[in-house]
Amino acid sequence: MDNSVIERLAAIEREASGLVEKADQETQELIASYERRTQEFDEEAEAAAEKEIADMRASLEKQNEETMRQLESEMESMASMLDLEYASKIDARADEIVKKILE
Repeated sequence: MDNSVIERLAAIEREASGLVEKADQETQELIASYERRTQEFDEEAEAAAEKEIADMRASLEKQNEETMRQLESEMESMASMLDLEYASKIDARADEIVKKILE
């Protein structure tokens, strides 16, 4: 073989090696970019989920507090009604008890 053919083959091989290295480097860069984007997406999704959970928790706590206030108000109202009923009937009941004792 001719030296020029060998030199040309060697040059082609060097060029091919350079292209393979460049392709490997670009592949590694793409992988790194994909991993960064995946991590960023995961972090954003996690932050959004945490915010939504916090918002839901706050809403449920507010709803719970409102329900508790309503129940307390209803209980106070019922207690007042019972007190009024008791007060209105205590004298009649006392009279009945005394009457039964005296019989």
